[in-house]
Amino acid sequence: MHRIEDPSCHVELVDDEEILSRSRCNILIDPYLDEVLISDYLSDELGIIVLSFRRGLWRHYKDPSEKIRGLKRSL
Repeated sequence: MHRIEDPSCHVELVDDEEILSRSRCNILIDPYLDEVLISDYLSDELGIIVLSFRRGLWRHYKDPSEKIRGLKRSL
C-alpha cells in the first residue's frame, strides 16, 4: 500500500461536466484493488447523499429532493 500526502491533492465531484464540490484528500494506492473507494469522511466532505448503495443512486446536498444521480440500473 502506498500513501500520498500532498497538500495540493484534491478530488472533485463532477457530473455532466459540472463541478459539484471539491475537497483536499490523501491518496492510498492498493495494488490489489482495481476500483476506486472513497471513505465516509470524503463522501460527506463532497456532499454526497446516498439513496441506494446497491443501485449506485445518490444526490448532492444542493440538489432538489426529486433529483437522482447515479447508475440507475436494475439489479
